[in-house]
Amino acid sequence: MAEYIINADGEGSFYEYVGNTGEDDTVTVNITTGFRGSIMVVSSATDGEIDNVTLNIPDGWRLEVTESAPQEGTETPGYTSYSYILFNQNNDQVGTLSIGANEGNLACFTRGTMIQSNRGPVAIEDLAQGDLVITRDNGFKPVSWIGSTIVSGDMLARKPKLQPIRICAGALGHGLPSRDLIVSRQHRILIRSEIALRMFDTREVLVPAIKLVGQPGISVMDACDPVEYFHILLDCHEIVLSNGGWTETLFTGPEALKSIPPEARLEIETLFPQICAPDFVPVAARLIPQKGRMVKDLIAAHAATGTSLFADAASVAA
Repeated sequence: MAEYIINADGEGSFYEYVGNTGEDDTVTVNITTGFRGSIMVVSSATDGEIDNVTLNIPDGWRLEVTESAPQEGTETPGYTSYSYILFNQNNDQVGTLSIGANEGNLACFTRGTMIQSNRGPVAIEDLAQGDLVITRDNGFKPVSWIGSTIVSGDMLARKPKLQPIRICAGALGHGLPSRDLIVSRQHRILIRSEIALRMFDTREVLVPAIKLVGQPGISVMDACDPVEYFHILLDCHEIVLSNGGWTETLFTGPEALKSIPPEARLEIETLFPQICAPDFVPVAARLIPQKGRMVKDLIAAHAATGTSLFADAASVAA
């Protein structure tokens, strides 16, 4: 593993090329309150190396994604070039970042999603570490970590795959969700039915929201305004009530962790060091079907029979 450290501790341009080292690359970018300028980390999409970048930013600072450009190459996960604007605690723009890394897809809630807690429904942006949220399996559990990523309207227009999914009130069946639910494409939704039982030998499965598009009341949003995606993590993968519908929390599988900004990933790895172990295997709260064809058949069977995606009324608030 080739390791690089960039200390962006003043004004100016900071640059590092990390490609073609013959091994996977780990880059840590430490940004201090004195930083003003630009940071660029460049590699190659075809050198066969996996590049992981960690950003450490001061408290109260934030990043806004302005560009996400997948590069043609041979690596898995694929290599993507990202551009960010960096804002300080006063919301002043202080610099830009251009970073290439092997990343995945966003999987999270949008601002305004109401999460059921011990205090009743709470907007996800108002949740904090330690707050208790209701889970389908284990009662109230504390939030271990919460973070967010802003995707600009311009980037959404140029990168349609980042546009959110709208699940209209009642689209899942039995009044679920209770109000429109807006999530990222890869955010998994709980499906419960006898059809799932016949196909997967379990009544409940988790399916990405994008796979539900085309069902009545479920569509890709034609977003033009910035979207803020929130990630919520408990001590294990759980299913929580969001706008009255059952959906997943952040899953700490390797691909899921690559879907969040590098500085957030570092926070999670600090809280849960076990996920960094080579033999760590995350446990999903429900079966996550791995074959796309079977997921397609599952949704088609619901449509053909008029079966609700959440078909068991008695289990709505289980």
